[in-house]
Amino acid sequence: MKFRPRLLRLLPRYLRLMRDGIKVDAVVVRSAPWGWVVNHRIPNVELTLRIRFDDDSTVTVARVERDAVLGSRRVVGSVLPMRHEADNRSYVEIDVPRLRVLERRSARNLEDSAVRAAERKLAQKRRKHP
Repeated sequence: MKFRPRLLRLLPRYLRLMRDGIKVDAVVVRSAPWGWVVNHRIPNVELTLRIRFDDDSTVTVARVERDAVLGSRRVVGSVLPMRHEADNRSYVEIDVPRLRVLERRSARNLEDSAVRAAERKLAQKRRKHP
């Protein structure tokens, strides 16, 4: 199924996959808006993902995902955390809990670096104008 409804994440199989599935990473190879326009923006993204498994084999899958789920990782070249079942590689899903942790961490790092840069500018101004 190319489109992933939000309720999919409430199903027992999905929850089991997020708990027990094998972690892999996928690279966004293609990203394009998908669907209808809501308030002047398209809320979904059609992705082509290249998934690399532990044995160095790869598979390319097409996926439609909600823009809100992906955050900043919807652009080409981004790495998405994924999980698959140990005995069934055809069932692969984006690891949304891990993705949210990564997004929060990168937002916190971005904020910290912005604060450090602003403090450096202030310190330089103080040195120039005592």
